[in-house]
Amino acid sequence: LGQALGAQAALVGATVDPRSLAEAGNNVHELRWLLQRNDLVLAPLRTSRRIDRPLPLCLRLKDETWVVVIASDGETVTLSDPDLPGEGRVLPLRSLQAVATRDALALRKSLDRVALEQDVIGARRHWFWSRAFSKETPLGSVFAASLVANILAVVTSLFALQVYDRVIPNRSEETLWVLLIGVFVAVVLEAVMRVARARVMDRAGRRLDVEASADLLRRLFALKMGPSTPRASRLSQLMREFGAVREFVTEAAVGALADVPFSLLFLLLVYWIAGPVVIVPAVGIVLMTIPPFLFKRRMLRIAASSLGAQTSAGRLINEVSYGLETVKLTRAEAFFADQWKDISALIADSSFRQRALSVGLTQWATSVQQAAYALTIAASVYQVFEGAMTVGAIIATSILVSRAMSPMARLSTVLMRWHQVSTALDGLEVIADGPSDVAPDAPLIKRGAQPGELSMERVTYSFSEGAAPALDVARLHIQRGERIALLGPNGSGKSTLLRLLSGVYSPNTGRVSIDGTDIHQIDPNTYRRAVAYLSQDTVLFRGTLRDNLTLGRQNLSDDDLMSAIEKAGLGTVVRSDPRGFNMVLQDGGTGLSVGQRQSVGLARVFLLRPGTMLLDEPTASLDTSLEAHVIEQLRTWNAQGTLVVATHRTPILSLVDRIIIMGKGRIVADGP
Repeated sequence: LGQALGAQAALVGATVDPRSLAEAGNNVHELRWLLQRNDLVLAPLRTSRRIDRPLPLCLRLKDETWVVVIASDGETVTLSDPDLPGEGRVLPLRSLQAVATRDALALRKSLDRVALEQDVIGARRHWFWSRAFSKETPLGSVFAASLVANILAVVTSLFALQVYDRVIPNRSEETLWVLLIGVFVAVVLEAVMRVARARVMDRAGRRLDVEASADLLRRLFALKMGPSTPRASRLSQLMREFGAVREFVTEAAVGALADVPFSLLFLLLVYWIAGPVVIVPAVGIVLMTIPPFLFKRRMLRIAASSLGAQTSAGRLINEVSYGLETVKLTRAEAFFADQWKDISALIADSSFRQRALSVGLTQWATSVQQAAYALTIAASVYQVFEGAMTVGAIIATSILVSRAMSPMARLSTVLMRWHQVSTALDGLEVIADGPSDVAPDAPLIKRGAQPGELSMERVTYSFSEGAAPALDVARLHIQRGERIALLGPNGSGKSTLLRLLSGVYSPNTGRVSIDGTDIHQIDPNTYRRAVAYLSQDTVLFRGTLRDNLTLGRQNLSDDDLMSAIEKAGLGTVVRSDPRGFNMVLQDGGTGLSVGQRQSVGLARVFLLRPGTMLLDEPTASLDTSLEAHVIEQLRTWNAQGTLVVATHRTPILSLVDRIIIMGKGRIVADGP
């Protein structure tokens, strides 16, 4: 399927890496991910027997393979064929029908990509609101259900009007039961409509949760690393806040807003029954909705303070959880307990202020609603004294006033919550609209995994704005196939240099290029296949050893994994464990030694089969014999490949033919 989609992507003019799609194989989730990164939408469909629209498309065959149909004239079809570029393979339609299913996949460019290509100003859609109110969101069904439910809600007031004005004076028992049955039917139907509306919005909320959170995670992965990148604790807190945003929009806001227009309907009925009495609930509605706007800034400040305190709490919990052993060994319990006490005080203060303001505004809305109800009855009594209303009209009016003000009371609550949710949504914009590795306004260059010539020109990099440069390189050129060692004391800039060459960091000034092309013009996915980087700290994830090696790539066989493990020096561990590649690793690789975790990182690099390796202290945690084994594997690795290794270990220098010495972020010596 991956190969077929790669061929189809080329036909629609998309610049997606075909090798990445081929490696994904039949993994639909990974294929969707790769296509979304390139602003492509994958749409499943059922094609006609004539297989004539929409073309091109990927068609599934009965043997579970896929072909790309380029053209069809009703008699013959043309299939994409890599051996016949630009022409394709022609065969009779009946021959394809005999082996094909009706299942197909079509690729199209996303609307955002089309807007960019056509230079349509303002056409780029918001990552959240475009999904919350897309054509797939059943807003029409929600408002239709609200319309029926609110019309049925009028029945109770009309029932009271008829009972007091007609049934009681005439002692008409039959009419009473007819009206009562009608009211029960209306009440049941209203309940059914409101439950149906809630279920429709729940389904829409689940869809929004899945799609928008997946898009948000994709944008998080694409965030450019640098001084402005939010801290991990803030990112995790923001991702948690997304659930509150989604719940507010789909469950609270839409339901409340759907009922608001019908407040006008109830006010019109009040005017029809009670005339000028309608002024009382109208004024009450205005008084209920004003305070949330008056206290907007204060609520935003409190919400921001609360979010910041919760982020700090999450950061501290993460630090203590991952460093619990260090906390105990250094007897730092009191130190962190004091920090937690201070942060808890901030959270409690923010919560108190938030709750006090919320309770005050809610009580205001409740008091206004009760006062409006009482004043409506009082004003209606004067209308009765003047003969303009009946007792039944008073009861009906009071019911209608309650119905009219109830949606506005909910709206007042929604407005209060909106100020809290908007703070979280603004924070999520840091992820959604932050600087990205993938340029949104230009197609990126795809390149293979062959070695290239790396160079730096007038590059500087700082870890924070206004700080002195951690790296300042006037010029550096690395020839294809060179083996280079980076030497220097701690903090001399070796790791920063490797990160800039790998594309993980972007320079503040200057240019990093490969074969004369700025690396940020190259698709990050293909560049990271060609230029593999191993950091000092190998991060392992919860799952099996196989999961941590393949990281979702299904094209890797057990032989590939075993070969990489042997090269990295972990073969004995895998063979001696009865679970083999299925041994379970805990968070952070707990259960493996530091050296074993480093070996897993090396195995990942070998599995990439890159043209260039950038290794940061690759043998720092290995014993002498294992270090010698890894050095020998690196010596025989890809005779044409480029190797740049930062190290403090003397044995590894036998690999290199050039040494660069660094100090204080600068290259102080460079030579064989």
